[in-house]
Amino acid sequence: MFTGKAVAYWRKGLRTQNFGDLLSELLFRELTGRSLLNPFTGRRVAPFDTIHLLGSVISNYHVTADLEHGRGFGAQKIAFWCCGKRDGSTLDEELLEHCVFLGARGPLTRDALHLPAETPLGDPALLLPAIYRPHIDRNLADKTLCVPHFLEKKPDSQLLVETGADMIVRPNIPASIEAIYKIIDQIVSARFVLCGALHAAIVCCAYNSAFSYFDSGYVDAPFKWCDFSASIDIEEHFPGTVLEGERLYGARIHGRIRKPNLERILDCAPYTPPRALQVRLRSYQKAERGRTRTHGPH
Repeated sequence: MFTGKAVAYWRKGLRTQNFGDLLSELLFRELTGRSLLNPFTGRRVAPFDTIHLLGSVISNYHVTADLEHGRGFGAQKIAFWCCGKRDGSTLDEELLEHCVFLGARGPLTRDALHLPAETPLGDPALLLPAIYRPHIDRNLADKTLCVPHFLEKKPDSQLLVETGADMIVRPNIPASIEAIYKIIDQIVSARFVLCGALHAAIVCCAYNSAFSYFDSGYVDAPFKWCDFSASIDIEEHFPGTVLEGERLYGARIHGRIRKPNLERILDCAPYTPPRALQVRLRSYQKAERGRTRTHGPH
């Protein structure tokens, strides 16, 4: 992978990755143009020591860990690009001095951090349609998926019985861009996705796919789900089966989503994005507005 030392995310450097966190690699590549053929990073907008490109990583624990693994300078700066908190508590004052918040995932994070009302909101993974066009698998067109949390201990066989899903797609993936593409393809190709992993739901939202959240008996960090829900103007509900999820989607989600301004998310990125990405995003936004006028809100 290409991110180097500055960009941080959970399980970085390990062979098995969590899909949502590994999206940091894809976002980094698109923001900087870095690849095996072009190993030079893009231009940072400020000299940040550590950069988080997405995730529920704003907490006393995470900031302390970043400082411990950083260079050890007192003036160390940690950038959070539209990241989210895991709960509604504030950060310790001495830790706040090291943090730069470039937007927030949602209004709950914004308010917990006492950021200005005009702070850009929205998860960076909502930019994915301007980055990657999925390859649709027609064999999945009538299938329902369950994407459990990375740490879900129930075996696939049990989840299939309990949820009524046709397939289980784990967010536990190899450390490669190709693995990211594959899971996006599966999620977008399916008829409906029951999401125990937050970024599975965010991908569904980004590509206008049918989804609901999922409670397998444990919901990881309920605050982050509420925060994202507030950012797209829906209520948070956690059904346990595909049948309940599809009913919920029809009654409470379909036609009610209001996505945040994606250009504002990109504009506050910690790297100056290439013009080609800005153009693709404007084109996508224009197509989305046309879709909304023709078919109504998502």
